[in-house]
Amino acid sequence: MPSIDPTTGKPLSGAQKRARAAAAKAAQYAERAAAKPEPALSAAAAAGPAAPSFEQLAAGSRLSGTHEDFARLPPAPLDDPAAAIAWVNSAALIGLQQVLQDPKLTPPERWGWLERFGRMLGMIRDKASEQALMKAWKAAQTEKAQTQGTVSAGNRSKTPLPRPS
Repeated sequence: MPSIDPTTGKPLSGAQKRARAAAAKAAQYAERAAAKPEPALSAAAAAGPAAPSFEQLAAGSRLSGTHEDFARLPPAPLDDPAAAIAWVNSAALIGLQQVLQDPKLTPPERWGWLERFGRMLGMIRDKASEQALMKAWKAAQTEKAQTQGTVSAGNRSKTPLPRPS
């Protein structure tokens, strides 16, 4: 590529050089695309298979897992948030097991569900470990406060509860 403008005889600016390089690259791509045509895809195929929604999962229209899988779970612990996190983790693992064993799912659908469950389980794991650390710290602080006599009338420690890092 010449670095001098043929009409004015002046050197090209950086922007002009980049514009010419982009135009040349676009022309190369157009040549390659014209040389080997790709098979046409329908709009549904181009978008890829959609993973079933949670409503479809609950209705059982796409997954062959049964309600009995979830029947082995104890009732949800409504009064204990830390135990509820562990309960949700167990429920998510049962759902993940159903996805892994379902013969009706195509591989892209299965990977979509694995991604969803993986994200959720990762967030739950972090929250559960954080809750366990906070509970252990609070128990240690409460014991320390009781031995030192620095517990308030409501049996609460006067020190703030930090979030673990």
